[in-house]
Amino acid sequence: MEVVLNWILFLGTGGGRVVTSKQFRQTGGFIVSLERNLFWFDPGPGALVHARRLRFPVEDVNYIVISHNHLDHVNDVNVVTEAITLRAYGNLTVLAPSSTFSENVLYSYLHERLKQKVELDKEVPPFKIGEIQLTWFQLEHTTLTYGFSFIHNGKKLLTYISDTAPFDKLSEYISGTSFLVINVLFPYRVNIGKHLSIPDLEDIVRKAEQKPRRIIITHLGGRYLHENLMSLSEELSMRLQVDLKFAKDNWIFFPDGHLTSYRKYLSSSGQTKPGETLFKRRR
Repeated sequence: MEVVLNWILFLGTGGGRVVTSKQFRQTGGFIVSLERNLFWFDPGPGALVHARRLRFPVEDVNYIVISHNHLDHVNDVNVVTEAITLRAYGNLTVLAPSSTFSENVLYSYLHERLKQKVELDKEVPPFKIGEIQLTWFQLEHTTLTYGFSFIHNGKKLLTYISDTAPFDKLSEYISGTSFLVINVLFPYRVNIGKHLSIPDLEDIVRKAEQKPRRIIITHLGGRYLHENLMSLSEELSMRLQVDLKFAKDNWIFFPDGHLTSYRKYLSSSGQTKPGETLFKRRR
């Protein structure tokens, strides 16, 4: 049976202290619809507010995935968990570094409401969801940080590279993935923290044995504010020979390369609020 990635909804595309503090871009993470599962990655500041404004059915999310415990990735994990478990306990699984649980990043009283908690640094991947495998790997950031891949029958459906400095194995991690979501904080190399820049991304993609089919760049820092992202995405697509786009707040991306605002997606499906179309495959 074929397993299909349905779509990715970005509730935030900003990153770094300045963009997060000033909210030049939203910082609510992104939601992946894969078969009939919803995975909310890195619900940072404003995650729940932005989801509610879109009338997104938060209660339908059954997985939260935390790459690391920095504010712009985990700030809203408690209120999002509260919202998801509001009607019923035991339907939500949280995958995160063990410190997310032990250091009360996710408040201890919420732990009992979970179906399962998966401590990434104590468990051996993959984590199985039906026929899908979610695997993870350690990145090189200023705190314990993970990247992730969804795999089915040996094929990478989607890979997420969170905050990291460039290192050799990144090209291996992204190789052959159908869809790459990658945090690239800087448009050019900057010696600040451990983050990727556009030149780093180009190096990583060129070194990959098999290039990703499609790339979405997110977690954009303040230095992008004066960049023409459409022109930059066209230039990068040409140079790398890959379909590459920059994520947009409240936009939904499909595996075939189509993208639209979430509200337009709902209206085009004849609904004013999401229902079964959340899980319908785009033809």
